[in-house]
Amino acid sequence: MSESDSSSIHPDLLKTLTCICPERAALEICSEGLLCKACGRIHPIIEGIPHILSDTESDS
Repeated sequence: MSESDSSSIHPDLLKTLTCICPERAALEICSEGLLCKACGRIHPIIEGIPHILSDTESDS
């Protein structure tokens, strides 16, 4: 499984995921992970698990 293997994300789960930005926008699958439609942030998918973290959380 590749690092950004989005094929393992169930469509029903994807519908419930939102970005951490103030708009709490929906996410869409892109080649690098999950893309926020509002702020453009890309959240990686690692081993099939979406990592929706703030910049400070992802640095630790």
